[in-house]
Amino acid sequence: MRGSCTSEQCKWLMPSHVKKIPAAPVAVIDFSSAKSKKLRLDCSIEGSTTENKVGKMHPCPRVERGSETYLSFFENLSKNCPRSAALMAREPYHKEFIPTSSMLPKTIFEYRTPETLQLPPKELGELCQDFQLEELTFSQVQAVERATRSQSASRIWFRQRAGRITASKLKQVLKTNPQQPSKSLIKAICYPEAYRFTTAATSYGSKHEAQARGAYEKMMIQEHAGFSCMDSGLWLNPKWPYMGSSPDGIVTCDCHGTGICEIKCPYSQQDEDNLRLCAGKKNFCLINDGDDVILDRNHNYYYQVQAQLHIVNAEYCDFIVWNRNDIFVERIMPDLEFWDYVIPNVECFFKNGILPEILGQQVTQSETK
Repeated sequence: MRGSCTSEQCKWLMPSHVKKIPAAPVAVIDFSSAKSKKLRLDCSIEGSTTENKVGKMHPCPRVERGSETYLSFFENLSKNCPRSAALMAREPYHKEFIPTSSMLPKTIFEYRTPETLQLPPKELGELCQDFQLEELTFSQVQAVERATRSQSASRIWFRQRAGRITASKLKQVLKTNPQQPSKSLIKAICYPEAYRFTTAATSYGSKHEAQARGAYEKMMIQEHAGFSCMDSGLWLNPKWPYMGSSPDGIVTCDCHGTGICEIKCPYSQQDEDNLRLCAGKKNFCLINDGDDVILDRNHNYYYQVQAQLHIVNAEYCDFIVWNRNDIFVERIMPDLEFWDYVIPNVECFFKNGILPEILGQQVTQSETK
């Protein structure tokens, strides 16, 4: 039995006499109502005009494709109505309509297969030494960053980070034995969602990050023309596809170009009146350097900042330390000599520690035996 019309989805009914509607420019399509068309026909038979009866038409001026007016229209449309269907077939706006999932690169775990899981240790080790990740494209890098701007609230952020050496883990990676890497570090990198941890210090930092960012923006707007600080997602780099970085913000201004920022809200210094006077205290990230106060170059945070700078390919990083009474900002530049030391060691750790777990579950299987 055929369902009632109210039980079906709404749809347009095509007139029975219409078999095909050819595509045509809007300028040549007649949108007149049936009544107006009949009136024109009657007038043509009578030999009179329809101008007095149906009103004088005022056609819009024709805009040439590719003209300044044409391009300006679509640019303004993209700013004010970015999801307009008119943009779907126009370059470069059509890229915003491509589903994000179809543009994302393979996750590191997608390289695992039933065959790699069955390899004996020697063959698994040989495979890992010769293994190459697929090349990342610029479009894939952009897609991951756009899709992960909510960071820890994004499932894609966790999936794309899993198995990649992130900036916050860099110093730990460089300090572990590359031939017998730390199992706990391997698990934290391969399974970041499962090995999340929360302490009073991390909770305090997360709670006050937005407030710290606001104080930083207020200060920088007064000193830099055209300053802005935007949310950032997970950044990958085609040169080092086994690494990832999620800075706290992407920074731009007319005077210094594009950089990043990293915000720290230290729990142990939350009530200090002057953060610079805390420099040199045990476990604090700031130290005295002559008359200056700087980020300790041996601290985890310096390793993190350098990884962010190189992975994002940023010109500078504003390292921010904030509490309710004070704010400290140091602009840090890429350290090329440091990075030349980093890359071969990180690659060694990835092949000796991460890939055996990704492809063959070397660590987790050994713990279940």
